[in-house]
Amino acid sequence: MIASHDQWLEGLDDTLRAEALHCLLVGTYSRRLLESLRRDGPTISRRERGLDDPEKAQPGDPLGANLQTFLRERLVMQAPEPAPL
Repeated sequence: MIASHDQWLEGLDDTLRAEALHCLLVGTYSRRLLESLRRDGPTISRRERGLDDPEKAQPGDPLGANLQTFLRERLVMQAPEPAPL
């Protein structure tokens, strides 16, 4: 396990990063995203987890609000802007 979601995200390859973005867009966990979070994701106290518990989630379950916010901030809001035409 690692210390933060940022470290987890940095360790993802391009295909898993694209899958995380897809999960964000559809709003549900995928099998591969859950496996990655369970294997390499940060340890979060039970109290802080709330609905963001990948140990209890199943593929197709809604993403927790904390994970949605994190992915949106890192994958969408920090995406480079397209070059002007």
